Amino acid sequence: MQSQRRRVAIRSAASLIEMLVMLAIIGILLGLTAVIFSAARQFAASLQRDADDAKRVLTQRQHLGESKTDGHAGLTKAPLTVSFDSTSWSANERDGAVRITVSLSSTCNLPVAVGYATSNGTATEGSDYTDANGTLTFNPGVTSLTFDVPMTRDLEIEGDETVQLALSDPGNASLGEAATATLTLADCAPQLEIATANPTICAGGFNSAPHQTVITATLTDGVAPFFGESISFSADNGGTLSASTADTDWNGEAYVVLTSSNKVGDSSTVTATVGGQDASCSVSFEAPDLKLVAGPTDAPVGAILSFAATLQWNGQPVPEHTLSWAVTGIWDGDGEQVYDGTGALPAGYGKLRTAATETDQGGEGIADFETGDMPQKVEIAVSDETIVNKLPAKGPALTKSTGVRK
Repeated sequence: MQSQRRRVAIRSAASLIEMLVMLAIIGILLGLTAVIFSAARQFAASLQRDADDAKRVLTQRQHLGESKTDGHAGLTKAPLTVSFDSTSWSANERDGAVRITVSLSSTCNLPVAVGYATSNGTATEGSDYTDANGTLTFNPGVTSLTFDVPMTRDLEIEGDETVQLALSDPGNASLGEAATATLTLADCAPQLEIATANPTICAGGFNSAPHQTVITATLTDGVAPFFGESISFSADNGGTLSASTADTDWNGEAYVVLTSSNKVGDSSTVTATVGGQDASCSVSFEAPDLKLVAGPTDAPVGAILSFAATLQWNGQPVPEHTLSWAVTGIWDGDGEQVYDGTGALPAGYGKLRTAATETDQGGEGIADFETGDMPQKVEIAVSDETIVNKLPAKGPALTKSTGVRK
């Protein structure tokens, strides 16, 4: 009985041991499986990283200019380059700025950067153009970008000049053949002209319209005006100017006023100067038209004879001029001349009460002659004294009128 129980216990223990061994084996197998799967995942990730790195390196090499053979088509792709669109650019100074274009040879999936800069050719930075330098960045898919070179329109006549353009330090690409270029600046030579509103004005030198004319200087480049440029003016032979300098307006015009001198028959040359250029025009000074209005012909003893004269220029009254009056002859009642204009007036034949008068705003001056107590005929002459005294040989002819008392 006891031996039977011992055998049962031994069999139970053996079964338990077998079960534990089986469980241990299963656990070991499961652990190995997990390790294997983990290693497989790590290996696969490593392979993917290697593939990505290889692709990235290949792409960079391609964009840096290394040729790549396409295994599917058997074709060789050109390297990626960055260049100016042209090696020769031109612009006119009056345009203010010129736009320069830089392009990639093809699209790129990576950003591409390139530096640009200007330098002196025959043009001078600061006076002919403004330096332009910086970096252009082509984002993926962009193949063309621009930058501007500002230009200066000056007053120097210097001919066409050049600026050098250059690209440098490309990133993710290489420089193409057109990595340098030349920009030609077409010179806008200034053209100075001068004109007068009236080539002939009244002599006398007064600040009124008959004695003045507007002088206009015009500065352009043949197409567009120069604005805000200072033009110098000068006048000779006694002509005076309202200013020695004047700035051009938006039409390229600058103005001064010329006032005549007192010299009849003279002329003044007005010269405008800017940027080494001169332009001149001439204005003549001529005598005004002097007319003596006939005075009264009959007057009693001791009467006042009034004589009027008018001074005009091109139909305009000439004010502020001094008229000089003189008795040039007296005849008695029998027609005998008792005075020829020289020396003192004879007694009893009257006197000139007005030796000089100034023309009013209507250009008129009046002189009075007081008759004496003798029968007489009197002759009066008048001249524009301001002008005649300056240049008698070229003064206006004397105009005479006769007043008679019977």
